[in-house]
Amino acid sequence: MSNPDSDTDKVGETSKVGNEILWSRSQRPITIDEPIASHPTKIPFFRSTLFQILVVGICAFCTPGIWSAMNGLGVGGSQSQDLVNAANALLYAFMTVTCFAGPWLTNLIGFKYTLAIGSLGYPLYAAGLYVNNIFGDTWFVYVGAVACGISAGFFWSVEGAIATGYPESHKRGRYIATWFTFRNFGNIVGGGAVSLGINHKINQKGKAYSGTYLAMYFTVRSRALDSFMSAVVGTLATWLGGSLVDLLWHKSRQVRAISTFVLIALLNSATWIWAIYIQNEYRRTLPVLDWGHQKAFGRGFGVYIFERISLGMVENYIYWCIGNLSDSPGDQIRYSSLLRRIETAGVAVGFGVQAVPTKLIITAGINCGLCFSALPFSYYTTLQVVRKFNKLDAEQKEAADSAVEGQ
Repeated sequence: MSNPDSDTDKVGETSKVGNEILWSRSQRPITIDEPIASHPTKIPFFRSTLFQILVVGICAFCTPGIWSAMNGLGVGGSQSQDLVNAANALLYAFMTVTCFAGPWLTNLIGFKYTLAIGSLGYPLYAAGLYVNNIFGDTWFVYVGAVACGISAGFFWSVEGAIATGYPESHKRGRYIATWFTFRNFGNIVGGGAVSLGINHKINQKGKAYSGTYLAMYFTVRSRALDSFMSAVVGTLATWLGGSLVDLLWHKSRQVRAISTFVLIALLNSATWIWAIYIQNEYRRTLPVLDWGHQKAFGRGFGVYIFERISLGMVENYIYWCIGNLSDSPGDQIRYSSLLRRIETAGVAVGFGVQAVPTKLIITAGINCGLCFSALPFSYYTTLQVVRKFNKLDAEQKEAADSAVEGQ
């Protein structure tokens, strides 16, 4: 066997000068005119990047997706809101810590084993909800929340790295949307379709926690419809965002990246300004919105749906950006873990804020302010992606020019 680093390969009788291979008359490189069957390059479907995304998507549906479905159903409404907020705040607090350790564990045992370990806590969380529903015990809910928080931090960090790092660059946006589709399917089935089927005749406000926009102003069946439709349109929005950056509606990836960012920024800004306007009106009139009164319902329902559309596009675009910042698997897991750590910390703070009586106009104003303050930083990230594309294009052009000169 020849040494791959040597200057001469006896089998092909080739010589290597620098990085160029000089072929002898008796041995020539494969040409595109030769039959493909003699040089197979097609890989089995189960080894393709699409199959890997489908696998991580199914795992996401069976873990965070089902978790979202259970939270959307509220275990038949048997849990108290204080218990829900406390358990979820505890869960996300532990997730924030273990997301930090995600790259370390992945480097130690690999992606697939980290993904498997990350799924172990979700059955305990479900068991805690079941025990609370049947026997009324709350301690197991907290145990399940802690166990789920510890494992889910690993799961969230590694699934994001797989979804962003595995796909080819020209398919990355749509494959990320595929992953989000599986994640959102739990909300569509549990928090939306099942809840809507159970509550479609209840056109009263109900006794619900009034710390959220839906619970404050919408009837029970309208909340179920909102949850269902928001999950559906949010999923479609991820596909819209992924298609805008992937499909060749413009030949320049740089133009597609900046144009998609501008669209998302305008949509988010307009939605939050609209939300403040609506909330300022509703805090004085305190309406009870039901789909039976379409005119009043449509205004309040519309702002919520547009918020979900904005969120879906933002999620896809963020992961598309970090997927394009580096081709290194190590960088991918670190970027994904950092993003998930910030995300879980924000959710934990959100549950803490909900535990304190706060006017919705204040929370809407805070969200609007955060949206506008994040725009310069997100635009800077977009520019980093554009610079990466410019660098790749320059390298490809240089390689093409070198190949032409060498002929």
